[in-house]
Amino acid sequence: MEIEEEKRENKRSTSRIEEEYKTPVKERPDRSAYLSLTDKCKAYTCSKQGMNYTDIAMEIGRAPKTINKLLQKAQEKKTLDNQHSGKGRYPKGGSKLNDHHKKFILQWLEEGKHKSSNEIYIHLNNIKNLKRVGYKTVNNYVLKLGKWVLPRVKTVISTKNLLKRKAYCEAQIKNIAQENVLFTDESMFELNRNTKRVFKFSKDAMPEKEKLST
Repeated sequence: MEIEEEKRENKRSTSRIEEEYKTPVKERPDRSAYLSLTDKCKAYTCSKQGMNYTDIAMEIGRAPKTINKLLQKAQEKKTLDNQHSGKGRYPKGGSKLNDHHKKFILQWLEEGKHKSSNEIYIHLNNIKNLKRVGYKTVNNYVLKLGKWVLPRVKTVISTKNLLKRKAYCEAQIKNIAQENVLFTDESMFELNRNTKRVFKFSKDAMPEKEKLST
C-alpha cells in the first residue's frame, strides 16, 4: 500500500512539474486580416469582373476592410505585392540643385573619394535636412564639371631595384656579348590592370597614377 501511494504521489508531482514548464501555445493570428498572394490575385480578378469588395470578402473569407484596402493600393501603385512596389528605378527627386548641393558635389570631387556619379547621388540624398534630387540632375551637373576617366599608369622603379638591375647587367655583359641577343623596347606587360576611374575636371590635365615596377 505504501509503495502504491508513493507511486501515485510521484506521478502527481511529475504532472505538476510538466504543467509548470509546459511551453505555452501561441494564439493563432487573426486570419481575416491576412492575405496570401493567391488571395490577392483572386480578389483582384473578382474586382475586374465587377464584384464589390464586400462580396469578394465573403467569397474568400476575409475582412471587407482588408479587401478594400488591397484594391485601393493595387489601383494606386499598380502592384499587388508591397515588397517590390518601389524597385526597378531611382526614386524621383528634384530637378534643380541648390547651392548646398553644388558645394557638396564640388567638395567630394576635389577630395576624390567617390568613384562614380551614382555614389555621389546616394551620398547626397542621405544627408539629413537636404532636399532630395534626382540621379540625372546630379549626373548632368557632374558632367558639366568634367568626366570620369582611367588615369594613365606611370611606372616608377625604386632605387634599390634600379641598382639590382644595373648590377645584373654589369655581371652578365661579358656573357651577353658572346651570344646573339636581340633587345627590344616599348613593350608593355600588364600584371595588374587599373580599372578604377577618377574624376578629371575640364581644365585639368590627364591624371597619372604611379605604379611601382617590381
